[in-house]
Amino acid sequence: MAPAPPSDPSFIKVLGKTSRHSGQNGPYPHVTVAQALDAKVTTPHEMGGESVMGHHGPRNRSCAPAEQGDRAGKAAALWSPGRGGMKDMTPVAAARLAVLLSTLAPTIALSQGLAEVASSATSRDFIRAPLEMEEAGIYCPSAHVGTEPAPETESGYILLMAGDQRVALNSRTVPAHLGISFGVRIRLAPGSEASDYRMVVLHPPYGPMDITQESWDPNLRDDWGVRSFQFEYEREMQPGLWAFEVHRGDEVLMRQSFTVVPMADAPEAVDLCFGGTFLS
Repeated sequence: MAPAPPSDPSFIKVLGKTSRHSGQNGPYPHVTVAQALDAKVTTPHEMGGESVMGHHGPRNRSCAPAEQGDRAGKAAALWSPGRGGMKDMTPVAAARLAVLLSTLAPTIALSQGLAEVASSATSRDFIRAPLEMEEAGIYCPSAHVGTEPAPETESGYILLMAGDQRVALNSRTVPAHLGISFGVRIRLAPGSEASDYRMVVLHPPYGPMDITQESWDPNLRDDWGVRSFQFEYEREMQPGLWAFEVHRGDEVLMRQSFTVVPMADAPEAVDLCFGGTFLS
């Protein structure tokens, strides 16, 4: 049984996250953890990549070139300036399409389109009552006090952090470095009614099922707490657009975007958290 949350917990989602593919307006429907488990999962042998045994079985490091080409073609057909580009998309569709395109940019010539999509998604970040946000950015590693089950994540649980975490760097550009966390410090406005809230993170696909969306109970209250994602494994450190959302039923109350980049492109956070070990 997982230990009870501390009096002022900060929740960090760690290990492999279960994500879903891009949304209804993208080439693929979003795939929840439950849906992914119900579907046939292509084996490493079928995908032509090298598998690595981990906590949850084989991990595939690469997909077949033919599959990459097929995805690229579908994305190119979807995003086209001549067909209206971003302007006909809802904010949710724009943010989720940006996640997909950010992962395909190395494969297809969409750098200009990716920049437009990512910029548009970032400009549409928002927060609505009763949710309040004090800060968003990068957090350094912190000891955890326990875990809590979270079946809609790749790892199946989240880490519980004690104490009052504060942002180390107020930046939306995150280096792909093990141990780095990024997220938001949020709360419910005092006097708000309790409700069924979900924390949702959209990100580039990874893991054997190419998950792109994860969710868990953020245990929101009227005191401040950090809700973040920590890079625990190399497979998680996927460059591109990441988005944090808080859902209440079908309503999205918050969206905060981040861009994950190679370490060399964002050395300041690594220097702050690890004492310049990367900047030698």
